[in-house]
Amino acid sequence: MTRIGITLGDPAGIGPEVAVKALHAVHERPAEFVVYGPAWALELGAKQSGLPVPDCETHDVDVPAEGFRVGEVSAVCGEAGVRAVESCARAAIAGDLAAMVTCPLHKEAIHAAGYVDDIGHQEILARLTGAETTATMLMTPGLRVVHLSTHKSLADAARFVTCANVLAKLRLASDSLTRWGLPKARIAVAALNPHGGEGGLLGREELDEIAPAVAAARDSGIDASGPLPADSVFNRAIGGEFDAVLAMYHDQGHIAIKVHNFHESVTATLGIPLIRTSVDHGTAFDIAGKGIADATGAVAAIAAALALAEGALGAVGAPRVRKMRRDYPEVGLHVPTLLLPRPDVPKETWAVVACDQFTSQPEYWQRTGELVGERPSTLHLVLPEAQLSSVDHDAAVATINRRMASYLSTGALVEQPPGFMLVEREVGRSRPRRGLLVALDLEHFDYSEGAQTLIRSTEGTDAGRLPARIAVRQGAPLETPHVLVLIDDPQHTVIEPLFKLPLRQAYDFALMQGGGRVRGWHVEEQAAIERIAAALGRLRQGEPPLLYAMGDGNHSLAAARAVWADLKAAGAAADHPGRHALVELVNVHDPALEFAPIHRLLDCEPAPLLAAMAHHFADAGFECREFERREVWLAMRDLPARDGRHVLPFLAADRCGVVTIARPKHTLAAATLQTFLDRFRADHPQAALDYIHGDETLLRLANAPRRVGFLLPAMDKHDLFETVVRDGATPPKTFSLGDAHEKRYYLECRRIRP
Repeated sequence: MTRIGITLGDPAGIGPEVAVKALHAVHERPAEFVVYGPAWALELGAKQSGLPVPDCETHDVDVPAEGFRVGEVSAVCGEAGVRAVESCARAAIAGDLAAMVTCPLHKEAIHAAGYVDDIGHQEILARLTGAETTATMLMTPGLRVVHLSTHKSLADAARFVTCANVLAKLRLASDSLTRWGLPKARIAVAALNPHGGEGGLLGREELDEIAPAVAAARDSGIDASGPLPADSVFNRAIGGEFDAVLAMYHDQGHIAIKVHNFHESVTATLGIPLIRTSVDHGTAFDIAGKGIADATGAVAAIAAALALAEGALGAVGAPRVRKMRRDYPEVGLHVPTLLLPRPDVPKETWAVVACDQFTSQPEYWQRTGELVGERPSTLHLVLPEAQLSSVDHDAAVATINRRMASYLSTGALVEQPPGFMLVEREVGRSRPRRGLLVALDLEHFDYSEGAQTLIRSTEGTDAGRLPARIAVRQGAPLETPHVLVLIDDPQHTVIEPLFKLPLRQAYDFALMQGGGRVRGWHVEEQAAIERIAAALGRLRQGEPPLLYAMGDGNHSLAAARAVWADLKAAGAAADHPGRHALVELVNVHDPALEFAPIHRLLDCEPAPLLAAMAHHFADAGFECREFERREVWLAMRDLPARDGRHVLPFLAADRCGVVTIARPKHTLAAATLQTFLDRFRADHPQAALDYIHGDETLLRLANAPRRVGFLLPAMDKHDLFETVVRDGATPPKTFSLGDAHEKRYYLECRRIRP
């Protein structure tokens, strides 16, 4: 079995953490892994990642931890890092290892430890092996880049561009690529100067040094091309024209690789008598010890080492994802790259209902926790509102972020091709509810009162409900959506036609706790996506236009918008993934979609509440009729309102009745009641208010001392878009898309950090 050595890097950085995460992610690969580094550093990495110490062979580097602090330069860590590399390299040279994978070192720490001639791994390995000519090759899906020089100043790097050096690196690159399974590789040589030097006008290195080296390489049988302008050569390689590019200096190659695919880029060292790959990032002292380091690069480096050991370089750096249009600004639409749980993760316990449901039923969440246990689950990625008053928010958010990072680094989540997800949800009705998971541009959403954006709030936003959601998203590497957004598509032109296409199924399983069944299909073809965008464009209405109306999850999308506003103010790029948010689009004309009322439950005595209500509505025709027999009340509560009156049935442990407002100032009964409740709670802050889904749930919860429940009528869903265009947002919690068990379950994920 192939033996791979892994060094932990500088213990003060993220090396130990990403090594542990990566080892857990690749534990099923047909290989033996040997860890090199101090035992205390490996234990530290396990603690930081929240994972057990990996069950593999270890070679302890006997360096004590005195004077060591996470995130700081120290001679101790420099000594530990260099000695681990030396020990691992000697084992590889001796043939005990097929390859070695290194985690990052810190150059200042290396020098502090007395290794003044060793700038980094490449120099250490050249010293140990006696190699005279070495080179760094970076690889990421779709692009391979060999560097003429790396750790040199720009002035020294320019002086290093000589015919002899370029020819030597071309020969080294060709020999290495051939040895690793890519014979007759097509190598492009990048120019040093802008526009390839413009025939000597912008520098003569291309004419005097690079072109002669390329000609000599071609004469010796190497398929070399160049010098080619650096502003286009990398894109040509990504397009498949070349197998590798020889870059003239460090940043010329590194920028191209990291812009193309930062997370999966890895390094290989050429010119040494062993295989060495590495992560393509540094020690990241700023996040060291926080448990949020992404181990995707470490996993990719291990995969690359295994491939090179088997002479299968063609599998590393090969093009993988086709180019496609990802943004449709005219309809605020973005094509996301979704993440789904890997096949062996049980989806029945992975998916849990929206965090704002069952807020007065902690037993629901307790049972959910029992069902999930320690299995990978979105339960560990969210903060249920039912638990907000009983947990330390900062600690809970930190735990959520660590768990997200762990799921990314250990491979619990698998990246899908760019595309949408067509969704069908059975909830016990005569027809399944259908939707389309997409990403929307938060630049088209403003949750402030009176805003008229393409994505529009349908209810008022309660600022007090945003901080917890903002706190979770601010430091999160992932999002997982429960937001439902409505479109007004009476001709069924957007979602419904997709069910006639031969789509690849992504999942089909039963949801826990009575949530029904959910099925999903990938929508990946460019033509289908173009048709969706065009159909959405035809649904815009009003001026300024409205296209998307919030259904469920208004506060979650508002939190996402607030976080994006902060990122943008801090200088985030326009293509930052935090600019978009995953939502499921649902047609308001879907026969399976029902608007359910959201009832009100207050913790207070009924007498002072009803007295305050009589005073508040004294000029609006207030009437309160109470019933001694509950069965009479049950019959009366469903009587329709007449002549514009608002009828508000209420229930307490020992009282029940119906409040009627004959001359309400608002169109909706929810607005009439909410206006009063806001005023009452301002005077009685101890009267906690909760929003309850389902008649039976409210009847059960209100039948207790010091509680009063109000039943509200359902809103006609066909009036929603007209109401929002004409009157603006409705009051908070005016309607719900079905009852609590019908809400969207967290399932798909997406990266929201670069």
